[in-house]
Amino acid sequence: MPLYQPPNVHAPTGGARGIAETGADVALIYLSSIDAERTAAKIAAQTGVRVKAYHSDVSKRNIIAETISIVVANSEVCANVPSLEYTEETRNNSVNYDGVMWTAQAAGKIFEKQGKGNRYGVTVEWAHFARVNCISFGFILTIMLTGQPKELMAQWLAMIPGRRICDSAESKGAYVFLASDACCYMTGAHLVIDAGYNLP
Repeated sequence: MPLYQPPNVHAPTGGARGIAETGADVALIYLSSIDAERTAAKIAAQTGVRVKAYHSDVSKRNIIAETISIVVANSEVCANVPSLEYTEETRNNSVNYDGVMWTAQAAGKIFEKQGKGNRYGVTVEWAHFARVNCISFGFILTIMLTGQPKELMAQWLAMIPGRRICDSAESKGAYVFLASDACCYMTGAHLVIDAGYNLP
């Protein structure tokens, strides 16, 4: 078995922000990105793989996919609201929590039918037909992060021993590894990639 074989089709939700380059054919699933089509075309031109952007809403039990072998539930929204002032609307559970569940459920049905698949983020329940792993990144330089107040950015940066924010392109190596046969015996793992943010 070769150390690395690209997966068949990689379908990241929230992937239009630049973390979808894995060497596999890619289905970018997005809701609010204004440049998803351009991002897809750019990745296709740079890598030579087929890339297409699909508009969807992970907060609903819907996902656009046919035959996929790897899914990244990466959609997230963020509001600068103090935790004591959260409401049902501002907490964004429909995307940050329900979206992960609906993405996992849709992918799981496809993986079970195919008899194989890779998913970042759920359970031993799928062990007989899919590898499921979790990645916890620290702060990643995205529009969602740069839109926060400057004083928060400075505070977060001071909390990172590496003293820098992760560029979104730096996250792809972990996804490529988990998607590949290099980790064919790895399931139920939790990778923390945060430049030392969680060190005691």
